[in-house]
Amino acid sequence: MTNSHASFDKHKNSGIAGPVCFGMITDLVVQVYHDQIPGNESGAFAASLRDNKVFRINASDPFGILDSIAAKILEPLLKHQEIDLQILCSVRSPESAVSGRQKSHRSTSAMDTRVSAIVYGSMDIFDDVGKYLQACDVYLQDPLGCNRNVEYRNPHRLSGMDDAVPMTMQYNTEPSSSFEDYQTPADLLTDLELDDVLLEADEPAALATRLFSHQKQALTFMLRREQGWAVHGLHSDIWREIQPSVGSRIYVNTITEEKQIECPVQFRGGILADQMGLGKTLSIIALVASDREQIPRPELPKQCMKSTLIVVRSSVLQTWEDQLERHLVPGRLKWQKYYGGSRARIGPHLGEWDIILTTYHTLVAESKKNVASPQPVFDMHWRRVVLDEAHDIRDRNSMTAKAVFALNAESRWAVTGTPIQNRLSDLATLYEFLRAYPYDNHKTFNNHIARLWNQRSEGDVVERLKRLVRCITLRRAISTVELPDRTDRVCRLDFSEDERSTYEAARHETLQRLDDAVAGRNNELPLNVLQYINRLRMICNLGSSARTNLSSRSPPVVVDVGTAWDGTSAQDSFNTLVAIGATQCAACSTEIEALAAEAADVMHARPQLSSCLCLLCGSCHKERSSGTSPLDCACGHVPKHPFASITTMSSSTPTLEPLTKGYAERPTKIVALMEDLKTHSHAEKSVVFSFWISTLDVIEAALKETSIDFIRFDGSVPSKQRSAALKSFHNNPSIRVALLTISSGAVGLDLTPASRAYLMEPHWNPSVEEQALARIYRMGQLRPVITIRYIMRDSFEDHVIKVQNRKQELANLLLSPRRSSSANDQSNRLLQLRSLIA
Repeated sequence: MTNSHASFDKHKNSGIAGPVCFGMITDLVVQVYHDQIPGNESGAFAASLRDNKVFRINASDPFGILDSIAAKILEPLLKHQEIDLQILCSVRSPESAVSGRQKSHRSTSAMDTRVSAIVYGSMDIFDDVGKYLQACDVYLQDPLGCNRNVEYRNPHRLSGMDDAVPMTMQYNTEPSSSFEDYQTPADLLTDLELDDVLLEADEPAALATRLFSHQKQALTFMLRREQGWAVHGLHSDIWREIQPSVGSRIYVNTITEEKQIECPVQFRGGILADQMGLGKTLSIIALVASDREQIPRPELPKQCMKSTLIVVRSSVLQTWEDQLERHLVPGRLKWQKYYGGSRARIGPHLGEWDIILTTYHTLVAESKKNVASPQPVFDMHWRRVVLDEAHDIRDRNSMTAKAVFALNAESRWAVTGTPIQNRLSDLATLYEFLRAYPYDNHKTFNNHIARLWNQRSEGDVVERLKRLVRCITLRRAISTVELPDRTDRVCRLDFSEDERSTYEAARHETLQRLDDAVAGRNNELPLNVLQYINRLRMICNLGSSARTNLSSRSPPVVVDVGTAWDGTSAQDSFNTLVAIGATQCAACSTEIEALAAEAADVMHARPQLSSCLCLLCGSCHKERSSGTSPLDCACGHVPKHPFASITTMSSSTPTLEPLTKGYAERPTKIVALMEDLKTHSHAEKSVVFSFWISTLDVIEAALKETSIDFIRFDGSVPSKQRSAALKSFHNNPSIRVALLTISSGAVGLDLTPASRAYLMEPHWNPSVEEQALARIYRMGQLRPVITIRYIMRDSFEDHVIKVQNRKQELANLLLSPRRSSSANDQSNRLLQLRSLIA
């Protein structure tokens, strides 16, 4: 802490307002003077600091003093001449106080009083502020209640250095009295939901499933969008035609009000962005089925075929086939997979089917071949192209995005519940795929939208973005349909004495390795430490039974050039990357962990991981090895780092031996789960999610002992077997439990027979949890749903929850850029890791 404070020893000039807001420090404790105890009403108000004392604005006497932790954090910032702090004080009832490491410092007054500090400064100290606060175990939050409108650049977020960043007035203008409110940034998409009234389209005759009202409205929207620009103002659109005089036409861009004489380039399609659980897949199937209806349509080019190409993740390819079989009248529409070994046979005849299913990975492989000789999938002019989970192309420079950009089609549809995941450039990439002129040009998008996000008032730029999105996007909330109630519970459990001993021993060993690494006594890397952290996570799940399996096996080391690197080391390191969501191919951005086991057949090669953590899909590594691609090792290291083959079949550390001991000796979490399942297993169906295959192994053994019938699948189960297992879960009343890895259960499944969901451990990325739960709480659910999250009290899992509350993915926090050679960068990331377990 001394070294961190040393860089903030200058004297601050009063009144300097920094040109940039770095974010907000929250939840600092104030010890209130006895005669200044706040009243009974909770609230928030502006305050100031002098000599660590807290004053109400314009008050001469302090009402409290910062506790020792808060004072140490803020004092160097207050003294720095390039930093300005805006102080906000919040008061609330003590029963709602936040728990955590400062619990012991809580004021004994009748009300709980906390201070937040919004930090302003120049970009010259951007990195220094970030590093200093990280060393203090403080991570900047979104700034609520700013008294000035400046750029918001958070050094603890990857978007902090983006060209396009928000202004502080985008956030709430009034400070909140709830500390939890500071944790959650505004969801821009909430304000982008369509408010137009849509008529309900007729159901296509080829459809075997009845559509809900909102799906009929979606069909109306999509059929309308496939007519092209609505330039005559019948519906909201990007372009409007006006006739200033007889025989003349001018086209007005409704986003900017700019005018042009040329007719805008035609565009058909859009974005179906309904929230998870509203049946977007069925809506798309209904659109394709409507091709057989006698509906007035624009005349299509002669070269345009009747076929619709649907691009999906490999892991849900079988699910899409099942959905087509379920929702279409037999014999009315024909479909075929363009995947794996079938490509050579089907390629010359793609236009003979109404629907062709393929995968992103297949398109990447075909696009590489397309350079030498035209490939059928790119040579054909499709009736329409549909991207499922379209946010997978959000990196416009990835080979996946470039492959879908190259497809020829009359209409294009992007299907995603999260069109904006982190930044506006996510949306810009979708517009580029859609060819929505003029915003298919990312420079135009930046000039008209993203750049103005910084330079204009909130109302102007937000309204402009709303108009642009609403023209071609359909977004409805899950509240659009009536669903039973959902109750979310957190079950905090205490370690047994033996489990606590095991956990503390592992924690101290991990801290020792971290301290040695920070002091330069070893060459520990963040990924290696994460493998030790995974031991802590497994102990949380498996208790002292994990001791013999884990303590005898040191985590593999990420090696440097010249050190042995084999399949075992690579697989263990890949499993750790999976745990933090960092499994994209370095060349084409394909999400390797999401691939089904069969996906390697498409590439005729297994994914490869280098000792410096350069991850390549089988196709990209094959090109690298053959010299046909300019890509060498993505890190650029010389000499080259060795690669080794890995598999996607297991997203966990090596499986532990199933427990064979008696029920009382099972891990605490498993005992709690089994007690709850025994109470409810005969009345309703349940789904148990875990990241760890080894955890599912132990649960499976316990289910067998108690004679509870179940199904199970994970990444190692082929797609057809998954489909059979799901059908059993739907149709067999004796099967009451489904065991799933959270990665395999997060996308493309219908688990509505279940009404109870158990999350055995918190995931680094909270959106993955919500995607998994949306498989249960979705359209078609007829019973109230209860979700239960198991958390071991006073453990590393508590810190995972804190990361979730910040909506911060560990991969972004620690491993970006993963291959940085900076010693300071390495040390800072190790310190961040230490803060999560200390």
